[in-house]
Amino acid sequence: MISLEPEKHTIRNYDFCRVIERHWKTIQKEAQLDRFRRFTSLEAYILARLEGQKQNQFLDDMPLHIAARLCELLGFVLEFGPDRKITSASEDGLSTGGQIGFDALKQGETGLYAALDTLVSPNGLRTVRHRSDLGALFEWLRLSRVGPEFDTLKTLVREYIFRTYPCGEGDVVLGKKCSTPSRYSIHGAWKSLGIQRARMNRFLIAEGVAQKNDGESEIRLHDGLSAQDLSRLSEQISNRLTVAEASNVLNVSTDFLILLRKSGIVEPVIDALDQIPKYEKHALESLLEGLASSVTVTAVGAGEMVPIIEAARRIRCPATHIVQLVLDGALGHVARDANVAGLAGFRVRLQDVRAALPPLEMDGVTKGEAATTLRVTYQTINYLIEEGLLRSQRVRNPRSRQFLDAISSESLTEFQRNYETLGQLARRFRRASGPLGCHLEARGICPFETPQGISWYYARNGLDYRLKKAGLIVPDVSRRTSSRE
Repeated sequence: MISLEPEKHTIRNYDFCRVIERHWKTIQKEAQLDRFRRFTSLEAYILARLEGQKQNQFLDDMPLHIAARLCELLGFVLEFGPDRKITSASEDGLSTGGQIGFDALKQGETGLYAALDTLVSPNGLRTVRHRSDLGALFEWLRLSRVGPEFDTLKTLVREYIFRTYPCGEGDVVLGKKCSTPSRYSIHGAWKSLGIQRARMNRFLIAEGVAQKNDGESEIRLHDGLSAQDLSRLSEQISNRLTVAEASNVLNVSTDFLILLRKSGIVEPVIDALDQIPKYEKHALESLLEGLASSVTVTAVGAGEMVPIIEAARRIRCPATHIVQLVLDGALGHVARDANVAGLAGFRVRLQDVRAALPPLEMDGVTKGEAATTLRVTYQTINYLIEEGLLRSQRVRNPRSRQFLDAISSESLTEFQRNYETLGQLARRFRRASGPLGCHLEARGICPFETPQGISWYYARNGLDYRLKKAGLIVPDVSRRTSSRE
């Protein structure tokens, strides 16, 4: 191929017969020069097509001048890059470009898309830069006014651009508007979702689709955002519920929702959009489905059953424990009221709950048990509590699960380490407590001063020495028992 002087009116450049007739002498002159070059595959294709042969369905469907120019420009951009202007191309450059472009288009439309893929820059997936990526090829498609036969090629390239680059809705490419974006930039994503840019950035980073490099104020996408990605992100955003919204889904109070969270039955997530704990809607629905799978009683047979919250109040146990029992299938009878939404619609039997709840371990003893251990009156226990010698705590009865005041085991042990009551001394020396108390007082062994009606108690420090000095000896019970035998 050789370059010919361009026509005054560019439309005539595509009338090959007239161009050849006008420059026939120049062509003959060039043919006589010793610069013979072997035909390239593109030139061979053109000659064969002029003879009526069909070789490439994709190129054959185009007018010959469009097919030839497409091969030249596509190969030129592939070989020399998109930044080089076509006006700077030499004859050898165009020949090389034509060869490369024709080889790329041997696979037809698939080959065209594969070639265009190699021209897409990494930033092209995140920003709209098809003009700079496709270079001279795009400028030819954009500026040429050949006719309707050119529209098919422009449509193929336009559709490729729309599905590859993050074009916004309404953006015009090669004379047509983008109606439905296939890919999104960060700007297009937050604009489409109606989210503030800063909140959108945090969300994209949290989802792992973007990153922020040190020293940069803007974030970068790892890859372009497709329409499917945006739909997924939109679904995730709408699926995250606030505390109030989650409470409405479960039909419980916000306080009870917090108890469910603390017990691990529901787990919130920190929403990157506003840094507030949110609840996944599908997780709450899964919780209700799990409860529903444990239902064993129809609404007709649920007459003696009560809601979970009511059962917790009557049995005096956390409602979350009952919820966990239902999820574990530990209750023999579970019903659901179809007219009541959420968790409030589930009913249980009190006796089933009592039997399934683990037994309580009471850390301490009752006041009566403490009085028996210390061999004092019940009033003395209350007095010792007031004096700070015993510590009372609110606990649950292991059987009835009712609240009661109990004496801490630690404080009871500590009291017995430091003090001994008159009742304990009477048991140790096998004497009546009244006469023993008078005898000790006569010997100068006096108890702590207490109000009337309160049992006496003594300091253990040095008590055994004073008792021995007073002539009190613990009787040998084993010797007495053997003498009786």
